[in-house]
Amino acid sequence: MNIKYLILALALIGFVSCNNDKDESNPAPTIENYTVSGHDDHDHARLAEDDHAHIVPGEEAVVEADTKGTKLNYAQIDVHWGAGHEHSNERTTETEEGVQWTQKYTYWFGISAEEAEAKGAYNYALTAAGDFPNEYEFHEHIDVPTTWTKDGVTGPVKEGDYHFVLFLVDSEGQRTQKALTVEVHAEEHDHQ
Repeated sequence: MNIKYLILALALIGFVSCNNDKDESNPAPTIENYTVSGHDDHDHARLAEDDHAHIVPGEEAVVEADTKGTKLNYAQIDVHWGAGHEHSNERTTETEEGVQWTQKYTYWFGISAEEAEAKGAYNYALTAAGDFPNEYEFHEHIDVPTTWTKDGVTGPVKEGDYHFVLFLVDSEGQRTQKALTVEVHAEEHDHQ
């Protein structure tokens, strides 16, 4: 009789214990085919992880990606100086060659343009209020500044390599990211 209770207790424990398996019903969001290119310059499109796009201050950067997730909440592009770091929190802003362009651009799903604007500068609505898609073809244009103000210092944007980190967040707070290196340079030159 004691063995029956032991088997019943073990079965009950196995039934009510938590399942440590990953929840496959809501996988983390994904970013595919992420590219950054100059507005009319398809020759400089990023084709592989080691390739660099080239964009010119005063023109536009075109950012594209295929995004997927369960009820996408927002996408964010974090543009910051890319030379000599691997995404540490330490960022230098001013040098003799100019001011480093550092900005986050946030693109919201499911809110109105007025709600996005109320969140502050560099916040934009991608879909109508209440529309949280599971897939979205991200295609946005960012004005590449010629001058930038950071920490009270205004000057020309420093030329060189910048990271464009694309974050994608779903309605449950799951997030993923992809980073690209983009060269900001005023003059056309050979890319090798």
